[in-house]
Amino acid sequence: MGWPLTVDFPHPPGPADIRQVLGRSAAAWDGLRARISEHFGQVTEEWAIPARKYGWSLRLKLKKRTVLHLGPRSIHFIATVILGEKAVAAVRNSELAPEFIAMVEHATRYTEGRVIRFEIRSKKETEFVEALVKIKMDN
Repeated sequence: MGWPLTVDFPHPPGPADIRQVLGRSAAAWDGLRARISEHFGQVTEEWAIPARKYGWSLRLKLKKRTVLHLGPRSIHFIATVILGEKAVAAVRNSELAPEFIAMVEHATRYTEGRVIRFEIRSKKETEFVEALVKIKMDN
């Protein structure tokens, strides 16, 4: 079956499944979800399998707008932020560290925007994700 949350996993994963797969990075997962909800309020969570090769993914949504994508992996997770051009312009004019601005500038462009992915293993690694989500939602 591969790692535990592939498309063969029979149902959306629950909290115990996430803890088992993520191990120590589960605290970063829970913390990021909680801080996004605290900041934006009525954030809903929607599990889906957007691509067979990646397995289950959690979308955090504000009404119909996707705020953030989270993909559980073995002992870490992928946080994906998709930025439109207004948000990219706001990043350029932000006080983020130059290496983070460059990361956004060089992100692959798709129809829906620039896709920035992060491998997250600890709370410290979620800070830039949170900053990008705030910029995205403000623009």
